[in-house]
Amino acid sequence: MARLGISDRPSYRLHKPTGQAVVTLNGKDFYLGLHGTKQSRAAYDKLTGAWLANGRRIPDDPAQAPAIEVLTVVMLCAQYLRHAKAYYRKDGEPTNTVLSIKAAIRYLRDKFGCLAAEKFGPLALQALQQR
Repeated sequence: MARLGISDRPSYRLHKPTGQAVVTLNGKDFYLGLHGTKQSRAAYDKLTGAWLANGRRIPDDPAQAPAIEVLTVVMLCAQYLRHAKAYYRKDGEPTNTVLSIKAAIRYLRDKFGCLAAEKFGPLALQALQQR
């Protein structure tokens, strides 16, 4: 029986649209927090360790299961931009509304991208509007 080594673990990767670390286990993506941080590396180690110990399956025990993925502002922006590109079209081409949305999202992403979407409140919106 071969020993499991580091190379047997799924890749710790950068999810470019969100700036988060991600790992795919059994076809499902798990977001681990801001890419390159100690916290995201620790989450990766804990999650993949539990996965390997459970026979390369996501654990059924809720205490060992990965944390529920947090929807960040940048993830929400990426989803909305995909929607906008499909919705705001004229004669099969994106309208200028899409360019306006991209400009607003750029600032939103830079200032609040890693913030959990549920924590984006009135003060953050006011700061965005002033910009």
